[in-house]
Amino acid sequence: MINLSIQNFRSFEDVTLALDNVTIIVGKNDSGKSNLFRALYYFFNVKQTLKESDRPIFMSDNNKKTCVSFNLNITESNKIKKILNNNNLKLKYISKENDNYWCYTEDQKINLNNLKNKVDKVAEDVIPEIYYIDIAKLYKSFDLFNVWDDIQSEILKILIDQQNINSNYEYLINEYILKYWNSDKQSEIFLVNETEGKFVCHARDKNRIRVNLCDRGTGFQTFLYYLMSIIKVVKSKNNKRNIIMIEEPERMMHPQAQRDFVKLVNDITKEYKDIYFIITTHSPVIVNEGSNNKILLFEKSERGRTLINHKPYNENWKKLRYALGMLPSDSLIIGKVTVLVEGICEKLFIPRLLEKFTDIKISDINFIDCNGASNIPYILDYVKDLPTKIVVLLDGDNQGDQAYKKLRDNSIIPLENIISLCNKDSRKKDIAFEDVFDVNLLVEGLRKIYNGNSITIEDMDKFKSQKEHYSKMCWGRFAKKYLREKGIIQEDDDLKKVELCEFLVSNVKEFPEKLSPLLERLKILLND
Repeated sequence: MINLSIQNFRSFEDVTLALDNVTIIVGKNDSGKSNLFRALYYFFNVKQTLKESDRPIFMSDNNKKTCVSFNLNITESNKIKKILNNNNLKLKYISKENDNYWCYTEDQKINLNNLKNKVDKVAEDVIPEIYYIDIAKLYKSFDLFNVWDDIQSEILKILIDQQNINSNYEYLINEYILKYWNSDKQSEIFLVNETEGKFVCHARDKNRIRVNLCDRGTGFQTFLYYLMSIIKVVKSKNNKRNIIMIEEPERMMHPQAQRDFVKLVNDITKEYKDIYFIITTHSPVIVNEGSNNKILLFEKSERGRTLINHKPYNENWKKLRYALGMLPSDSLIIGKVTVLVEGICEKLFIPRLLEKFTDIKISDINFIDCNGASNIPYILDYVKDLPTKIVVLLDGDNQGDQAYKKLRDNSIIPLENIISLCNKDSRKKDIAFEDVFDVNLLVEGLRKIYNGNSITIEDMDKFKSQKEHYSKMCWGRFAKKYLREKGIIQEDDDLKKVELCEFLVSNVKEFPEKLSPLLERLKILLND
């Protein structure tokens, strides 16, 4: 993890953020997302100096210093000790303050600029490399075809090494295309030496037709450009941490290609631990697909300061939805069947379960997150006249029970299309989505996600029996109470719940029996 602090730079007054291997940043236009990239470029580029436009407009005191700093890992710390010829230093972090680099220890700070050649050596051996991948830089004119000629030129720079085809890259890229380009599993690229020393990049599609890369679709070319730019970083082997900044990768890409892109990024960071991605986006698809990654929400205060919301997932992602401009109608892409669910976990993970264990075509089903059971009757009234069959899935809690009664009394949809996670004879059980999984798997997930090695079924069962109210709860609902009572969590954390559900869905061995009524109903409606 990279801990980054920024003071008095453009729209940042004093912010701290932790960057995971994949960090997704969401915010409205002019909220400060691009300023983060500028701050990183300022810090990681030794020759970059402050411009007048880098100073915040809200800063009245010109004597305040502009500062960007980041933490050092053990390897980086040891390298600096070697450069400074002092193994006794207890280094904490390095900062760039008004164009000077400083190393901070527990009791002193060292100005690297005052030490001959030390800054350049630290920059060369220690400071992470930073890469900005932005396809918009290739938009040199309004002639779209010139853009793709430029992209081909960029791609050829990667594939050609001293007038020779780099066959290792060519093989590796086709391997990645096969794995991640789900829109066409038979696509491949290859180089053609048309005349001596002049190469052209060609591509085959699923029909095995060979065309110039410039004649392939813009979405494929965009995906390929990002893929090859990332591979170029991966293969640089500079023995340093590498930060890849990507601004709005959704441009030109179909939602499926966006999902492929997020999967590619996540898999790259699993294989190469020293690579970090910072991705800004306005795409709900990228946010949904990357919901298990760190997501930060940038907001602008009335005085023009960038504020960072580190928990945009609270209140069922309410603020994040607004930042993405998502209205209820945005979810109403009509499938053969529309399933109204209570929350984000059901929307994200039930399709994953169906895809994993059944032959149901997920594209025929649209899941709408209603942000709570109480909203379902109102959203149902909104979609009832649309040409789609509607199913409602409810949790087995009080809110779900009240929604069930209201839907039953209104008779808008058939009763058999209203499905609860619990049986009618046990409707008083407080059942959540997590309860569809085996309790042993649930407890294993709790231990992993909450770092609670002391969590056991026996201890939870004993604790559960101490209060009558707890004894009526099923394990998923009770787990939150248990974690709070034990001091493992201080407040509700919706992202941890998403991580828990991700673990459960990834490790479950068969389709959960409690979701069988939903599965059977979907089969009937899809075949009707």
